[in-house]
Amino acid sequence: MSDSPRRSNRRVTGYSRRGSMNVHDDAETDSLSITLSEPVSAESREVAPGVVVDFDADGHLVGIDIDRGSQVVDLSRVETHALPVQ
Repeated sequence: MSDSPRRSNRRVTGYSRRGSMNVHDDAETDSLSITLSEPVSAESREVAPGVVVDFDADGHLVGIDIDRGSQVVDLSRVETHALPVQ
């Protein structure tokens, strides 16, 4: 496990692969958080400078945090492709 700094604005609880994916751009901290499912993060690893991936207790990827998000990705236009609509 890494002792990487964590943002306090994480909104993850309980595990469900059917949980909604959430992209949150925090302009105040210039951070981008991508929540892939709804479990509590049990482990975080910094995989590149400023990029932290979160895993649940079973090792499933549950989120990605990117510091200096505005320098990494332009969110003024977001495209999605072949997403299932239910």
